[in-house]
Amino acid sequence: MPLARRSLPRTIVAALALLQATAGLAAEEGDRPPRRRDLPRARAEWTAMFRRDTEGAVSAGRRLRALRQACAVPSDPLLARPPAGAFTRSDAGPTARAFGDGLAWRPLGPWGASSGTSWGKVSGRITALAVHPSNADVVFVGAATGGIWKSSDGGRSFRPVSDTAPSLATSAIVFSPANTEVLYAATGEADSAYLEGNPASSLGTYLGAGLLRSVDGGETWSRVDIDLPENAVVSRVLVNPRDPQRVLVAVYIFHDVAAGRSRPGGTYLSTDGGVRFTRTFAHAASDLVQDPTSPDGVFAAFGIDGGCASCAAAGGVWRSADFGLTWSPSLTRDAPGAPIPVQPGQVKLTISATTPPVLYASVLDGDDAHAGGGVFRSADGGGTWEKRTVHPQMCPTDGFNQCGYDHTILVHPTTPDLLYLGTVSLYVSRDGAATWDALVEVYAPGASIHPDQHALAIPASAPGTLWVGNDGGLYRTIDGGATFESFNHALGLIQFNGVAFHPAIPEFLMGGTQDNGNLRTLDGVSWSDRTGGDGGFVLVRQDAPEQVLAAHYYAYLNYSTTTGAVFPRRHAEPHAHAGGRQPRRADGVLPARRRRAGGPRDRLPRGATPLGERVVRRGPDRVGTPFDGDGRRQRGHHGRRRRRRRERPRLGRRLPRRRSLLDGRRGDVGAENRRSARGGRHRRPCRVRGRPLCVRRLRRLPGRSLATRLRDDGRRAQLDERLGRDPRRPGDGPRPGAR
Repeated sequence: MPLARRSLPRTIVAALALLQATAGLAAEEGDRPPRRRDLPRARAEWTAMFRRDTEGAVSAGRRLRALRQACAVPSDPLLARPPAGAFTRSDAGPTARAFGDGLAWRPLGPWGASSGTSWGKVSGRITALAVHPSNADVVFVGAATGGIWKSSDGGRSFRPVSDTAPSLATSAIVFSPANTEVLYAATGEADSAYLEGNPASSLGTYLGAGLLRSVDGGETWSRVDIDLPENAVVSRVLVNPRDPQRVLVAVYIFHDVAAGRSRPGGTYLSTDGGVRFTRTFAHAASDLVQDPTSPDGVFAAFGIDGGCASCAAAGGVWRSADFGLTWSPSLTRDAPGAPIPVQPGQVKLTISATTPPVLYASVLDGDDAHAGGGVFRSADGGGTWEKRTVHPQMCPTDGFNQCGYDHTILVHPTTPDLLYLGTVSLYVSRDGAATWDALVEVYAPGASIHPDQHALAIPASAPGTLWVGNDGGLYRTIDGGATFESFNHALGLIQFNGVAFHPAIPEFLMGGTQDNGNLRTLDGVSWSDRTGGDGGFVLVRQDAPEQVLAAHYYAYLNYSTTTGAVFPRRHAEPHAHAGGRQPRRADGVLPARRRRAGGPRDRLPRGATPLGERVVRRGPDRVGTPFDGDGRRQRGHHGRRRRRRRERPRLGRRLPRRRSLLDGRRGDVGAENRRSARGGRHRRPCRVRGRPLCVRRLRRLPGRSLATRLRDDGRRAQLDERLGRDPRRPGDGPRPGAR
């Protein structure tokens, strides 16, 4: 065998050893369903690991200095935005533009990548939506880091319009009620801002660059403010309908670089069209809505994931009758009939356009759950509130919950009892939040939209239409949610962690993306997901390019011998999402989360290998971990182990002679068990289908069938337990304290 091939297992072992420190993060992520992984904090921790110094920190000052240097680098004029009307895009992307010596830049997309599921094409995370008040064909979308895109034909085509703006992270887009040619955009991504309590942790918070304004119908954008906090996340913006010079913005957090911590933002009021601002309330401002019956009436939501420990004022919902100059509490801890925490988690608002308006608030507690908060309704302008019901899967205390990351609510403008709430899936209430139904269960077979909902919009001129923005891109329904249409074919917003090249195929590219898997193209035009979940880094072996490693965070590795075409046991249908609450380290405004006892560790996708786990081979193409027969642990509520009846796997056949990826030795899982029966060395016990199993080396030796060995070793372990013997040290007699 060539030396390069013999050294492959050792190379992999060395790479895994370098990354092993990150494997312990899996224990932080709370309860997990068994099929899919998507953890915002996990991917942030993974990428931050590569930027930290020996003390585990990333200097915020160095990061900002690098950003300023990057902004000062002259742009290639070929990448500049073309004049209005001159921009064209084919299936291959915008028209390539060449320069003198024959070279050219050509965008490679993806322009709607194939997800391989019923979600259809995907384009990346959308965090803001706005539809023209009188022309439903004019649609704007804002991406987490992809800038603002405009459509003039109802979403059939889109073009980027803010590529020259100082920030491409977008949280909100609004039209000025007095002049629809004037638009404002809030920069920074609020949906992930809670991750970074300490700027030195460098968990990837997408900071903004103040307030953007367009005066030509959204064709060009520029920063207008001069004194909003630097290094901030601006979550919302409102324009006074009677006086367009009065602009109110909500700042979620900002980074205090000198102190090395994040600070709560607040509401900031401008009286000169958004140039100069005055702070009118100090708190983490997560949402703003305007009273349609009063030009100066506004409501603000204050609260952040885990609660704002450094905020003096109580969180919740506050109202103002002078467009944000002064504030009074509306839905806070002391509000009658609506108890919420003094410092709640994230709070989201929505208000109908009826008279009187109906106001709804979705309030999370410190664990991102509705248990200590809930959904509240006010029919008298925020004077009184009534606690309504919630769907048990929206933001549960136990189970799958990541509402600190994906949490949005919208009431129908003219039907105040019709209410939508998006978390991982999309939910609807048709009776004012008295009852709820899942409009789309995103992991059910045939689900038509991607998970993780971030933005919802109903056009005033087309009230039967609902636009949805999520981690997969843009979707629309015109029949109340019975069917959804994907509009991702013309958007290029996917966030890449890195890209790998093929040594002999120039058109081959493959890279890991945020919640859209590891994408591959063979022609620079068509892209498709090959693994699912949150993609990481991809490695193509240069001397044997048919071998590809596609990573996830925590160094979960998917291995392919078909140039990335097929990975072992890849799911073709949507997996069950693996969200969970988002524990994190934080200072000040973002306190640390306490993990509930008994939460299981992250589960694996089939075909993936985690750091620190021994590999158990059960057949030519079966790779698992010492959990149970198919590589997955079965757990009930609170992480307790649960027995489940199912078909017994075929464990009795002999395994082929093959090499282990961990140590390069041939064999099967019975070698260590036979040696343990003879009194050899033992490793700490692990479990397969509830039976103790010790695996050290994978060797093929003649003897009993694997099923027989597992059965006998299980009986042996039970005998050891009864006699009080330590299975790790045979022959040493009873363990201390054994009965």
